[in-house]
Amino acid sequence: MPLSKILLLQAGLVSALLLAATAQAGTLEIQLGNLRPGGAVRVSVFGDANSWAHDGKPVAARAFIARDFTCSLRIDGLPAGRYAVRAQQDGADRPGDIGSLALAVSRHGSSGGNNAHAAPSFNDAAVEVRDEDPRITLHLFADSNY
Repeated sequence: MPLSKILLLQAGLVSALLLAATAQAGTLEIQLGNLRPGGAVRVSVFGDANSWAHDGKPVAARAFIARDFTCSLRIDGLPAGRYAVRAQQDGADRPGDIGSLALAVSRHGSSGGNNAHAAPSFNDAAVEVRDEDPRITLHLFADSNY
């Protein structure tokens, strides 16, 4: 077989492998609600119960300053699997916020629950990322025992 055909076959095989790897990666779309505009927000995605329960290393994380009371966020490139999402917005991170208790309280939220008093278990919070990209909503609560 001529070298040019061998190189063409190899290039085709590499392209097919790259396409297959890309097809297995998913996107998680997250809608965050009850944000405090101007406050720093951290969103963490956990891939197992141990890291979820013990504040271990997330498989993905994003940090940003909230511009409005709601925000949409995409986490791309997640392999198929189960993930739990936690969001936190710190209180009183700007001078002048201290004077208002409502602004000084941290806010927390997680997938799988709208409970202001406790974070759900990994199993209750887990979201399946498979062929279709899931969309979830996290409502942040100002009073929490997370």
